[in-house]
Amino acid sequence: MKKIEKKGINQYLIQINIFLVQIVIFPPTASTIVCVVLLQKKLKQKEMEDKEHLKKSKVIKIDSQKSWEHYISHATNQKYPVVVHFSAFWCVPSIVMNPFFQELASTYQDVLFLTLDVDEVKEIASKMEIKAMPTFVLLSGGTPVDKIVGANPDEIKKRIDHFIHSNKSE
Repeated sequence: MKKIEKKGINQYLIQINIFLVQIVIFPPTASTIVCVVLLQKKLKQKEMEDKEHLKKSKVIKIDSQKSWEHYISHATNQKYPVVVHFSAFWCVPSIVMNPFFQELASTYQDVLFLTLDVDEVKEIASKMEIKAMPTFVLLSGGTPVDKIVGANPDEIKKRIDHFIHSNKSE
């Protein structure tokens, strides 16, 4: 079980799916059921750790239309640029980008960093025309000014740098 403990949340999901497929194909054994239960516990534990980390984070999780409107309005009034990470819990590249996005939020103190799961707040994803994950949208005055699709840290950092410099000159 030590090997499994070192894996990320996606590995747990993959392992659970493999076990579920095995259960359908082969009659379940006690050890298979125990493994599935243990993996599900680990997954829940990882989710709780992620939620705790997000509480300490400089990235704000958007979970409703109301919270979106609140933070976008606040950023617009304060003239803060906004960077939004549109992700999905099942999207491996989105999950891989989370630590990088956290790092960006720590680096750029005068920028509001938001993250949202497109399956949780579908109306915003639709309004912002999000077609793939991860997508990063840069907003100024509540208006999208740039969109980066895909997990490309160098390009994202370059675009944010340009975005911030152009915002300062306005």
